[in-house]
Amino acid sequence: MLVDRLDSRSLGADLERSARVRWRGGEERLFLRVPAELAAPGDDATFFLCALLLPAMRLHEDLEIDAPVSARVLARQERIQRTWHAWDQSVRRCEVSAAGTMPPPERRGADVASLFSRGVDSTYSAVVSREEPGPLTRLVYVDGIEPLHGDEVRREEIRLVREAAEAVGLPLSVCSANVRTLTDGLLSWGDAHGGFLAGLAGALGGGLRHLVIPSTHTRTGLGPYGSHPLIDPLFSTEAVEIEHDEVVGRTGKVFLLAEERPDLLPLLKVCFTEDGNGNCGRCSKCLLTMAALQAAGALELATGFPDEVDAALIAEVRQEGFSLRTDWVELARALPEGPVQAAVLRSLRRSRGPHVLRRPWSASPDQFTRHRVNTAIALLFDGRPYP
Repeated sequence: MLVDRLDSRSLGADLERSARVRWRGGEERLFLRVPAELAAPGDDATFFLCALLLPAMRLHEDLEIDAPVSARVLARQERIQRTWHAWDQSVRRCEVSAAGTMPPPERRGADVASLFSRGVDSTYSAVVSREEPGPLTRLVYVDGIEPLHGDEVRREEIRLVREAAEAVGLPLSVCSANVRTLTDGLLSWGDAHGGFLAGLAGALGGGLRHLVIPSTHTRTGLGPYGSHPLIDPLFSTEAVEIEHDEVVGRTGKVFLLAEERPDLLPLLKVCFTEDGNGNCGRCSKCLLTMAALQAAGALELATGFPDEVDAALIAEVRQEGFSLRTDWVELARALPEGPVQAAVLRSLRRSRGPHVLRRPWSASPDQFTRHRVNTAIALLFDGRPYP
């Protein structure tokens, strides 16, 4: 995989950094636009190293970047590769080269920022008290990484994210990228997003000192995933330290928001199954969030969701993978006895397996998740490695 013909150009208040990416059977020009006041130096290609390392490994190709990158990330990429390869041996470790390294910054930025999208994870990270790396001073939103969203929905989403950031009490910086035009043809976004988000930190090295990446899984369910506390900090550059936020399950995050920031509940957006700015109330992510809100006694405050939880829909949900099921276990423990808790428990039973006469191998689109689940099935029931 070759990254060359890098270009930087000003677009109003933004700086766009783009590059041609070529691999066997494909070519794409990727861009990332960030506020110019926060941008790293224009010849810094660290973003492309972070975002394209895993795709190159999936393709079994070496990664060559015809531009300078962070010496710190370049030195650590082998550690990152070893972890990814340990998670899934079909991911081939590759050679990485660059046309030099960036000099250390003369001064580091001042902002402590967190990624923000109106979801439960990012809203929790935006408001929770933290000693390290200190109080947040900025929020960052990335436009263009939800492929279902049309232009009108994207514009409205930016407006709503700005409204939510104002309610949080922090300034919002909006970035945009087209990275999924490349990654979606090669691997799932669940696997790819970690490197992209980490690369974003390096691209904002002109203004940020720290970037917090919100966590996703519970402590008991933490497993291989694109964004991970073992991986994210290794992408830190000389200018920006990356912190994977405290690992807290969705139910715990909802309870904190309901208790400390109920004013933000009407602005929550967790659903990405439709081309819209609201929550469908029918997908597993909506149902999990709504049931957690009900357990916290705050569903009526979250006006972006339907008024009632549909227990029948919950009962029919089949959970994919161990990590997601631990979120539902946490939810079941928080709910009082009643129809919703019974539906959650039925969903967990539906998700169990395998039956003695069959092997329900995982079909998760996230290859890291699929490999983890199938490894466990093969070891527990067949006593052999997978594959």
